[in-house]
Amino acid sequence: MSSTTELYSLTVGARRLVVVDLGFLGDTVHLVPALWELRQHYPEAQIDVVTTPLGAAVLTLTPWIHRVWAIELDKARRSTWAQIRTVWALRRARFDLALNFTGADRTLILMGLTGARHGVARVSDRWHFWNPWLIRHWVPQPDRLQPVYEQRRVMLKECGLPIAGPARFNLEIPEEANRWAAKKIPAQSIHLSLSASTPIKEWPLHRWIELGRQLTAEFPELAIVVTSGASTREQERVRDFSLAVGDGRVFSILQPSLPQFAALLMRCRLHIGCDSGPLHLAMALDTPTIALFRQYFGMEEWLPRGRHHGHLTVACACAGQRKPPCLERSTSDCLNSISAPIVMNSVRQLLAL
Repeated sequence: MSSTTELYSLTVGARRLVVVDLGFLGDTVHLVPALWELRQHYPEAQIDVVTTPLGAAVLTLTPWIHRVWAIELDKARRSTWAQIRTVWALRRARFDLALNFTGADRTLILMGLTGARHGVARVSDRWHFWNPWLIRHWVPQPDRLQPVYEQRRVMLKECGLPIAGPARFNLEIPEEANRWAAKKIPAQSIHLSLSASTPIKEWPLHRWIELGRQLTAEFPELAIVVTSGASTREQERVRDFSLAVGDGRVFSILQPSLPQFAALLMRCRLHIGCDSGPLHLAMALDTPTIALFRQYFGMEEWLPRGRHHGHLTVACACAGQRKPPCLERSTSDCLNSISAPIVMNSVRQLLAL
C-alpha cells in the first residue's frame, strides 16, 4: 500500500480527474463537498463523475462539474453493451487521476478499468488480494463517527490537499425550478417525506396521519407538503395521507424532478423524514430537519448535525439481520414506537429557533 500524502503534489497539474461513486440520492449529496474541494484545488482541471442515474440527477445542481457518466445498476434496465461502451469511453478520456471514496468492490473494478494514470481509494471493510493491482494509492478507513461528507474531505486531506474551513455543498438550483416551486407551494411550509428505500426505514403511515392532523391543528398558518418519487407505493402513501388528513393546506406533489424537489425543500421551513435521501438533500440546502432513525451500526455518520437538525432514534431488534421480520410485514415495529406527540415536541423546538 503506497503512501498518499504526496499525491496532490504529484497530480496538482492534472488536466482530467474522475470520481467513481455509484451512489444514489443521499450518497451523492454527501459526495458534493469533496467534489467542491477538488474544484478549488484543481482549478484548471476537467472533473468528471461516474455515478448512477439518480446520482446524475443530483449533480445537475453542480454545474461546475464537467461531465457526469451514468451507470445503470437496475438489472431490469441495464445493458451490458451500454456499460462496455461507457468503460471504453472512460478509457479513451485518458484521466490523470481517479478517486474512489467508498472502496466498494464494483466501484473499485470500474475505477481500475478507467486506466487513469494515478488512482486513490479508501480502504473498506473488505480487502481483496487484487486491490493493489487495480489501484496503487490507498487511504485508511475514516472515523465513522464523522458525517459521511466530512469523511470524504478527510480522505482528500490524507492525499495532501490543503483542506480548510467548513464543508460547502454549493448546490445551484435552476431559476426555472425556483419559479415552478413558487407556483406549487406556499413559502415556509413543512415538508413531510413519507417513504424510504425500504419499509423498515419508514415511520408507519398511520403515525404520519396523526402527525399531519396535529400539525394542521396547532399551526394553522403553515402549509404541509408531501412528495413522492416514481414508485406506485410511494404515490399511494401520499394519496392516502392527503385523504386521511383531509385539509386544504396539504399540498401533494408527485414525482417532481430533482431540481424541482430541491427548490421545494428550499421554500420549506422544516423537513421531517426518515433515513432516506431527501433528508440529506434538505440538510445540504440548509433546511432544518427532524429525522426518525432505527439504530444500526454506522447510523451516526448519516445523522445531520447542528442546532437546526433534530433526530429521534429507537433501538431495532432486527438491525443487521438479512431477513428482518418487519420487512415481511412491510412495517417497522421499532419506528412505530415513536408517537406523533413525541415528534410534535421536536417540531415545536425547531420552529421556535
